[in-house]
Amino acid sequence: MLPFLLFIFCTQLYAGAATVGTLFLVLFVLPTSLLYWVWFVPKNPKGKQIVIPEIIRVPAREKKIEDMDYHMEVDHVWWNLFNCNVNSFLSPYETVLVQLSTQGLVKEQELAHAKIGTCCNRQFEKEYGCPSYSKTQIGWKRFVNFCRQYCPRVNYVVLASLESVFIFFVDFWAHSPWMFKRYINHWVLAYHLMEECEHGHLTITELNNTFNFFEAFFGYLFTLVLVLFWAFVLTPMQAICYFPKKALSLTGLFQFVEYLVTVTFALLYMTYGGLIVFVCRGEICEAEIMKVYRSYEHGIYNPYCRKTGLIKHKVPKYKMKEFEERAELPPINPKLGVSFSARF
Repeated sequence: MLPFLLFIFCTQLYAGAATVGTLFLVLFVLPTSLLYWVWFVPKNPKGKQIVIPEIIRVPAREKKIEDMDYHMEVDHVWWNLFNCNVNSFLSPYETVLVQLSTQGLVKEQELAHAKIGTCCNRQFEKEYGCPSYSKTQIGWKRFVNFCRQYCPRVNYVVLASLESVFIFFVDFWAHSPWMFKRYINHWVLAYHLMEECEHGHLTITELNNTFNFFEAFFGYLFTLVLVLFWAFVLTPMQAICYFPKKALSLTGLFQFVEYLVTVTFALLYMTYGGLIVFVCRGEICEAEIMKVYRSYEHGIYNPYCRKTGLIKHKVPKYKMKEFEERAELPPINPKLGVSFSARF
């Protein structure tokens, strides 16, 4: 779709008829309208319920999170560093979401995300000398802590913006597992995005309605600037500084072009989708969420996490607590079909 729109704009430019209005129409109105029709217009009037199991993921074979294998082959240096920067940027915000959310599933999954992302960055830094943890992640952590102390709503709006766009990032990879294998090829992001897909509809409902239009709009732009910074400035700087032989070789330069094209397309897709969800308060069709969930689980999550035996599924602690509380309820009178209150 995007190449077709760019072709239209280029023909307009060649003909001397391109204007700001044409650019706005081609690069914003048309793709956003298409995205709205696909994601937000119910194809089935009755809709479908979201049926996603509430589970948490823990290391298999009774391992601790710290003992898992986080080794990452630097085959595509630009995307490998993008992967590390995802961990660096998100881990501090995930700890904020653990404190902010009232959803038991979100709390447990996000806490695990922060721990696993941190362990992955530490391992990468230990093996390759790139300070993904000691400088990059700690730097983002200081920024988040500064906002937590002086302007906490900045953290909240960034979190809400990020949670609104994750489903589109998941869908981007779900449509092209071969690209995930070529560019990412690591289980941490495969696992992370699986759980974002599972609880995204919960966090969107919980966070998005706490902001007015102006907070949402400018907060969304601020979040976009942060993401563009680490995707297009920080990642290339790290590649050139810490992996110069790989980054500046002929293969590395070709991979850089690949990186620019794919990450631009992915971020545009996320930007258009998040704008509708977060700023315009659009509601994604439940059928689309389930379709993305099943596609991603089958094409990416299972090959990297389930079939490899790295991860096992477990009932969340908050669910176990609910089961225990139900077991402690007073017995139901078989004749009346009601339970006796303690006051009687």
